[in-house]
Amino acid sequence: SHQQSALSPLTLVQLLTQTLAIYIGSFKLVIRIVFITQIPFLISLAVPDNDVVTLIFTLIGLFTGLLGSAAIAYIVAQYYLGRQTTLLRSYVAVMNNGISLLVNALMFAVALFVGVLLSLLVIGLPLLIFLAVAWFFYIQAVVIEGKGPLDALTRSWHLVQGRWLQVFGTALVFLLILFLAGLITSLPGLLVITFNTTLGNLLVTLGGILVTPITYIGATLVYFDLRVRKEGFTLQTLESELR
Repeated sequence: SHQQSALSPLTLVQLLTQTLAIYIGSFKLVIRIVFITQIPFLISLAVPDNDVVTLIFTLIGLFTGLLGSAAIAYIVAQYYLGRQTTLLRSYVAVMNNGISLLVNALMFAVALFVGVLLSLLVIGLPLLIFLAVAWFFYIQAVVIEGKGPLDALTRSWHLVQGRWLQVFGTALVFLLILFLAGLITSLPGLLVITFNTTLGNLLVTLGGILVTPITYIGATLVYFDLRVRKEGFTLQTLESELR
């Protein structure tokens, strides 16, 4: 069964095929979740140019995006256990850990911002990339393991430790696929944008909604794979953590 193979160490090809299988298997649910996260951005497109309004809706959009990525991590975990879930149940599960998610996200963002500033110097860019990979799985650590502020970032760090290059390589492959898929889904919008900016931007955003779940599903599968390799992670462990 897919549950058994899911908890064996996965090759890159298996990671990609399982990501696609979960994406197709839960397509309606994950698309609805990502669509909700994009509503603030869609509203900002409809509002006349105003820097303050755009900033407010962008910040709200970043928060809803965080919730959406966490909700999809929860959906993937339920999928592994062979369970169906709903949009509401997914968001309720995430909101139960909302404070931890927000605090970890802010710490992650501040660290990356410092890395961006330092990247003006030579040392910053490698540090930025290193931290982005090492702390990438804090969302899964919060949603699935219930880790609190700081603990989730530390948990991600320990999981990636010793496998940083492997995770980085996997991320590059995913990014390349996402870039190509995003280019295809954005094409109608990019063509329309030449004569209607608002409609073009809307179509590009909607195209992005089709691609975004792949990132969140893939990240959760890599997180599971790290735990399988390092801890002999089982379905029983996952079930007990999600209670």
